[in-house]
Amino acid sequence: MPKYRRYFNLGNCYFLTLVTKERVPIFEDKAAVELFWSSLQHCNTRFPYIKHAYVVIPDHIHLLLEIYDKTTPADLIRCLKRGFLFRAKSGGLNSSARSLELIRSYGTVWQSRYYDHVIRDEEDFSRHMDYIHFNPVKHGYVESPFAWKNSSIHEFKYQDDWGKEIPKTIRNMELE
Repeated sequence: MPKYRRYFNLGNCYFLTLVTKERVPIFEDKAAVELFWSSLQHCNTRFPYIKHAYVVIPDHIHLLLEIYDKTTPADLIRCLKRGFLFRAKSGGLNSSARSLELIRSYGTVWQSRYYDHVIRDEEDFSRHMDYIHFNPVKHGYVESPFAWKNSSIHEFKYQDDWGKEIPKTIRNMELE
């Protein structure tokens, strides 16, 4: 397995991607989505962050977080993955949930790694926010990003026709 170097600066903003094991679409289950959010909220008490943008796709999640204090993305992701697994194993999901099948087979629901990107400036921030919000369209789940429920796009002011085609700001981005 390759050794990746991660460069962290305390107090930075990060684009993060977490992917499910074998891309099983566990987040089609509303209970799994709720479990994810409660796990992330719990981690905020230990590793403070501000959530700027998000999207939950059936097999992966994108987050745009500003992380504070002495926290690194690795600390937060470790807390989140462990917290989700603990809650899932403790009865947070119904017995037929696909995530429980993954846990029984692999002991986890997550791929072992995650993707991170340090946000460099306002333009980079905006580009990654657009990428997050356009992601459900990119993957063919909806024709308009506004039709996707599990997205922070509803908290921002975009033009009504935004996302009907690939925004210019993200045409060359491939982050998955």
